Amino acid sequence: MISKRQIYKRGKNKTFWIDVTIRDKRIRQSLDTRFRDVAEKKAEEIIKDVLEKEPETRQFEKTMTLGLLIDMYVSSKMNAKVSTKEFFRYMKKSLIEYFSEDMEAVDMNIRKADEYRLWCVKKGNTVDTLHHKVGFLKSVYKFAYDSGYIHTHKLGTLRIPKQLRNREVKFLTDGQVKKLLSILDGHNRDAALVAVNTGMRKNEVLNLQGSWISLAKKIIILPAEYTKSGRRREIPISDNLFDFLKNRINEVGEGFILSPDGGKSRYYDIKKAYKTALQKIGRQDCGFHTLRKTFATKYLECNPDHLFELMRIGGWENMETVKKYAAESEKAKSDKLRRVNIWDSKVTEDGKVESGS
Repeated sequence: MISKRQIYKRGKNKTFWIDVTIRDKRIRQSLDTRFRDVAEKKAEEIIKDVLEKEPETRQFEKTMTLGLLIDMYVSSKMNAKVSTKEFFRYMKKSLIEYFSEDMEAVDMNIRKADEYRLWCVKKGNTVDTLHHKVGFLKSVYKFAYDSGYIHTHKLGTLRIPKQLRNREVKFLTDGQVKKLLSILDGHNRDAALVAVNTGMRKNEVLNLQGSWISLAKKIIILPAEYTKSGRRREIPISDNLFDFLKNRINEVGEGFILSPDGGKSRYYDIKKAYKTALQKIGRQDCGFHTLRKTFATKYLECNPDHLFELMRIGGWENMETVKKYAAESEKAKSDKLRRVNIWDSKVTEDGKVESGS
């Protein structure tokens, strides 16, 4: 018999809803009726159906591995953008590296997930990367629970601790960029050169094709399916980058700009070489994404009133996000200070204020 607490009315239409928990599985859904007797019959059918499927779910759990579960989740996102599929591949690689592909899916819990998070911190992952990895893991298990592959979802309360949420903008100075490019070689240097002159994300750089580049107009046109926001972007080509792109287009035509076989295929990652180079210049606290922040910072230093233009070039959603990516350099701060008329004070070349007599 269904109790009054298990079904109740809600919403403008006062339709009945069911809210029950059966063997750690919560069922909360509309019964699409305003009549109690009809609602009770529908609720009993739902509960009966769950109880009948429960043994099947438990049996299926015994054969479900973490690797298989991730593959099933990724398969459910077949219509995702190319960049999202690359993201899924990277997330799976990280999870499998720590847990192993044959780990039973039901063995996952908050403690193990938190140990994985700490492992990522020790590897030097940024706060944003931690958010992505924790979010991906939670999404996989929510999908499994909603699809009936597991009978309980234990990762709903997993969070990033507040003390790790450091939002300081990190960027490289001009000298550090030059030193970094001198250390890197081959396609690793080429990728860094493109990123620091365009503000493109790593996947956008690695996917860059000759057919996207207009040398006559001096712009790079990123198709919507290859951008994070899902919107087409136009990026101006700087003088520092023009000759490089021109030479690469002569070699690969309309193919991949960064390619091991003349434009037919692309490189998939440059993480290891870049990490080593950053250690050599003493900036192991940064990642490849720092080049995007460096571009934004340098752009604003040269064009302080063009914040909206920077948002359009970088593909950011709003001004607040742009400000998180672009830091004000010491030179820009000094220039602002020099433009201020401070009574009888003098401003030295290094930006310091000396009081007059």
